[in-house]
Amino acid sequence: MNRSEPLVGRSNASLLFAAAGVGLLVAQGLSPAYPDDTARQVAVAAAHRGAETGAVVAFLVAGALLSLAICGASGLVLRRGRALARVGVVLTAIGALWPVIGRAGFTATLVAVTGGDRASAVAAIHDPAATPSARVLDAMASDYENSYVRFVLAQSAAHRETVLALPFAADLAAHFAQLAAESLAEQRAIEAADTLPFDTFLERYLSPASLNV
Repeated sequence: MNRSEPLVGRSNASLLFAAAGVGLLVAQGLSPAYPDDTARQVAVAAAHRGAETGAVVAFLVAGALLSLAICGASGLVLRRGRALARVGVVLTAIGALWPVIGRAGFTATLVAVTGGDRASAVAAIHDPAATPSARVLDAMASDYENSYVRFVLAQSAAHRETVLALPFAADLAAHFAQLAAESLAEQRAIEAADTLPFDTFLERYLSPASLNV
């Protein structure tokens, strides 16, 4: 028999509201002040990466606590799935604050790509050609007619040649050749012993009855 249970007890709502308020204050305190200039924004992000990450975490925690507090204060009652509902409320709060995470993620990614220091971050804004992605695009345009497929195939072939040029001991080569021969022999033995026609196997494999657990 199912019994109704509150998602969050009313007695806990005040404590959750207070904790959410503290979390928001911490997030506001950690979040650096950003100027209007784009280059300076990246420089600020580079200089305060730890503080911005902490602010994002504090915002997420505060949002989750605030959502649970509202549920407790409103007396939301469930007949089943209380734990799952709590998870859903927390994820909803995280989704509501996702733009904050997006901004922090963008600045953190840009700082990481440009080397992580203020000088390189600012330089990337003023000289995008210095970034690794710009060098890839330049190579594609000059050597591969802007074909990404041709570019990656060329890089793969060059990597293969580099690996093949590495020293490879004769005894090690013989060992792997023996393993390959044994594997092929085992494959032929398995195929020779198989008496089930492939069409029958395929029919059984695709049958809805095979989905039963």
